Amino acid sequence: MTCITSKLEHMIPFARERIILDFLQQNRSSTVAELAAIAEVSTSTIRRDLERLEEQQLIQRTYGGALINEVEREDPLRDVALYRAEEKRTIAVRAAQMIPEGATVMLDIGTTALAVAAELVEKELTIVTASVPVFTLFAPDAKARIIMLGGRYNPDYECFGGSLTALGMSKYHVDHAFIGASGIALNGTIRDTTANQVEVKQTIIAHADQVTVVADHTKFPGRGIHAVEQLATVDSIITDQALPPELKEYCQNYDVKEVVA
Repeated sequence: MTCITSKLEHMIPFARERIILDFLQQNRSSTVAELAAIAEVSTSTIRRDLERLEEQQLIQRTYGGALINEVEREDPLRDVALYRAEEKRTIAVRAAQMIPEGATVMLDIGTTALAVAAELVEKELTIVTASVPVFTLFAPDAKARIIMLGGRYNPDYECFGGSLTALGMSKYHVDHAFIGASGIALNGTIRDTTANQVEVKQTIIAHADQVTVVADHTKFPGRGIHAVEQLATVDSIITDQALPPELKEYCQNYDVKEVVA
């Protein structure tokens, strides 16, 4: 019996999953045989990958293939800001304690990162962000040096995103970065519902000495069809409740510090 083999057969599942999701996002559906040919792996490997992706609610398996789940849409930022506000503030207070005077900080878009920003306004910092609410929060404060990144504007999330934003972000390197997530799968995949924020988040992770995910307990596993990175690429995660056992074990295995605020 002949099977397809290559170096991709042995690559980490996360890397293959990104190939599968990229193809399904463009074509909506595919067969197992077609995906195996694209990823240059065996059909049995693809079936296992599809099982994991279905468990994360990213795809639906069909007879002999798979179908992408419908693209999700986040609620507008001003509505989301009202959800679990106290939990976000608790996380933000703990996050702000990590940042000394004079530090350089990248702040992601989203309401939890905005809560972190609110706890940092009294410090002398350099802030890099693509979030308009974060910019507005710091702009009147003479203590802070604020660097606002441009790109494609999203009025619902009140932020900039896409390749231009990521390019601007790549021109800086900071002491610490805080990123949010639409979800974190139990296999450690950081998830997002917004395609044009994926590259921005990846760039933030690559251009900070210390990266912290800030996310309340509803984000495990949360949602989000787009895979950003593995949690192993960050240094710590701050949340309001203990992580699920699978994620706790993952963090221990990859030396990601869990902080319960």
